[in-house]
Amino acid sequence: MSQKDMQTQSPSTIKTNNKVYVKKSSKIRSIVSRGLYVLTEQEFENTFTIEAQGLSIGKAVTIIEILKRRLRDAELPFWQYNQLDNINVSVPHTASMTSKEYFQSLLVFYVSKMFLDVFWTWKLDVQKIV
Repeated sequence: MSQKDMQTQSPSTIKTNNKVYVKKSSKIRSIVSRGLYVLTEQEFENTFTIEAQGLSIGKAVTIIEILKRRLRDAELPFWQYNQLDNINVSVPHTASMTSKEYFQSLLVFYVSKMFLDVFWTWKLDVQKIV
């Protein structure tokens, strides 16, 4: 969704969620646009969260770097917080009908318009992601 489209829509139809989960099929341009909208146009939102795991982590890093560059170009202050964690994933094994457990990396970026001194208390909602 372009900035022009966001300006012509009524506020009730615009997605105001400040959290995205990056998948393999996610479009970089749309997530960057959404992040810029959340951090610059919405006065009540202070953070934009990007979550990714597995092969999508590279795409999430690209998105966050573009977002940071655009905020710097606009001379807007921001703070970035990163959280890397492992999640325990249980996958059914078809040959023996048992489940195989393994760890998968989960990367979470928080971009904020204000300094968050309580960031260390934030926890991931792993149940929602898996």
